[in-house]
Amino acid sequence: MDSLRFQPKVLSLLIILLSAFLPCLATAQATSMNCMSLNEDVAQIRKFADEATFRSVLPVDKEIKFNYQSLPSFGEYLTFARQHIEQLNPKAKIKCSIDTAISELYLKKNLSERTVVDLIQPFEITPPEAETVVLLIHGLTDSPFMFHDLAKQFYQRGIAVRTLLLPGHGTAPSALIDIDEQQWRTAAKYGVQRALKDYNSVYLGGFSTGGALLIDQLLSSQWQPEEVARIKGLLLWSPASKAKSDFAWAARYIDYLPFYDYLSKGADIDIAKYESFAINAGAQVHKLMLRISPNKVSFKQPPDVPVFSVVSDVDTTINTMATLTLLKRWHRGENRQSKTADQLMYFGNEALLQGFPDTFKVSRAHCNNKPFCQHVLNVAHTATTNAPNNVYYGVHGIYRNCQHINENAYFLSCKTDDENYMGETTKTNKQQYPAMQRLTFNPQFDQMIISLDQFINNTSM
Repeated sequence: MDSLRFQPKVLSLLIILLSAFLPCLATAQATSMNCMSLNEDVAQIRKFADEATFRSVLPVDKEIKFNYQSLPSFGEYLTFARQHIEQLNPKAKIKCSIDTAISELYLKKNLSERTVVDLIQPFEITPPEAETVVLLIHGLTDSPFMFHDLAKQFYQRGIAVRTLLLPGHGTAPSALIDIDEQQWRTAAKYGVQRALKDYNSVYLGGFSTGGALLIDQLLSSQWQPEEVARIKGLLLWSPASKAKSDFAWAARYIDYLPFYDYLSKGADIDIAKYESFAINAGAQVHKLMLRISPNKVSFKQPPDVPVFSVVSDVDTTINTMATLTLLKRWHRGENRQSKTADQLMYFGNEALLQGFPDTFKVSRAHCNNKPFCQHVLNVAHTATTNAPNNVYYGVHGIYRNCQHINENAYFLSCKTDDENYMGETTKTNKQQYPAMQRLTFNPQFDQMIISLDQFINNTSM
């Protein structure tokens, strides 16, 4: 009887030890792989999803923090961000021996020694005697890796590049369960203030949620006239204006339901972007987008900052009409002297552009002059910042986005077939091409850079 009396205590101790051991086991399992092998075994991918191997941050006694308000140097920020990823990301130490467009510029490691943290950490690359910087902020569930191809283009033009890692990102999807959009806004404000403090001229660039954060900064922060004069342009890729789905509106209510943390659960094998989607993430980005609604009074007189934007008509994440409305309101703002420099690169249906200002320069993008174009159906929300030769997300990239597919046979085909179609996850595309990949590169990246060059030439003085 005495031995039985101690069994509950022993059982409790075993549970505690097991809960501490399992994350370590997952980490050990992860470090025996590399970022290529993670994507090669479809059965293993399904197992990762079922077992939530990479869904939660690593357990720590005390999470390191960063005081954005005290405006530390950007070097201090980069040190913090890397340590933060290493502390919490279960994939951080996985070997990833790949070269990107700019990895040689900020990494001091041999190719064989590189790990995931090296590629997804925020970075700064500075050409000699650079007086202008572009601050780039990634989207929801993403990381600064999304800007490697663009960063090279800016660097080659003598513009320094800085990227931010938004709170709740770069680690694991569970980090977004309790995040608040105020934390993102605090980080964005730090990035803008620090850039203005360190450089003479600044461009602000954002993908999706990153774009919304920068619009919010320009509309709501009390910038001095001389600071606004030094902000040479606002660069937006698939900017988050309004969600395509009504889920974002409902997420704030669903988020209150106990034990219901995720809208979707994936394998999370993408090294640079979460595949599982926390419900709270949708609720928070909805709150952010409400702050930048074109119906707000602040849109009557936005700051006199020219805008460059890349938009797809079939975006299934963001409402394209809402984005075009936002751009129109910005363009037509009172007392804007720089509106003649506004540019839009547009993929898709001309009908959506009816009523768009004639003074807003629009370039139409069509994929018809490259071998892979025959497999590109249209341009996805996820595609606008990456080049076709991107080693991870490009035409022959390591990673394929097949998260929208549930049926095993189609999922296998999406992950392994060489002749897959690629495009946005529209209802029509999914019905006609059930094994389609969601497009993760911009088929007209070179054309976009030509347009971006024109914009920079028109705004840099």
